[in-house]
Amino acid sequence: MSNGHNPFNDRLDWTFQGSRCVVHGENEKVYEGYVEMVHHNRGSVIMHNCRELTEGQKVGSVFVRIVDEIIQLESHKEIQELNPERVANSPHYEAKIIPRDYHMRLAYRNGYTGSFPVARKLEKDHPRFDPSQQYELVNGHKRVAAMKRVGLQKHPFEVIQCTDEEAKELYELAHRDQDSEDSEDDSTDEMLEEGLSSSRTTQGVRRPTATTGQRIQPREHMIDRQSS
Repeated sequence: MSNGHNPFNDRLDWTFQGSRCVVHGENEKVYEGYVEMVHHNRGSVIMHNCRELTEGQKVGSVFVRIVDEIIQLESHKEIQELNPERVANSPHYEAKIIPRDYHMRLAYRNGYTGSFPVARKLEKDHPRFDPSQQYELVNGHKRVAAMKRVGLQKHPFEVIQCTDEEAKELYELAHRDQDSEDSEDDSTDEMLEEGLSSSRTTQGVRRPTATTGQRIQPREHMIDRQSS
């Protein structure tokens, strides 16, 4: 990534920071609380407003040095499998869409383009509603073009709920620093993710709550930021 960050670590922070989670630590200790920070090298976690679930004791803030598992109790994302043909382009996207070879290869080999495009569902009373295309892209036009080119019938999308004004603001945020068509949306997942996180509290963008938690096992999957 252009900022020099490890993309796995970035996703790790975006997913769990500020979320209420259950953390399984060493010595069979289990804590529920709000995650402030995750150490990318060791997988340690700092939590606040915690309860130790094994004994049911309220303990305040906790540093869990060795983590076996983090479970997010309420996901900030709703992921749905959609048919790419049922997802319309953003009305604000005016550039010619040419799918990238990288996304084409991933779509052919894995049936997955490497990340979740972001789309919004249009209600039936929306002026752009089309029964054949009930969703509209906010970010990920080249990835979706690659899906359509290779004929994928389904792909996971992040689905958000937002107004036309909010969708326009998020689109502009994701594309703000792009100087050319070649630098279009797929290199700006980080900008959009930060924009969605900020807008969720300041602009009223609503993300549906998932019914299942998200799990990782940091001790096995952590990537050293310095070695990336």
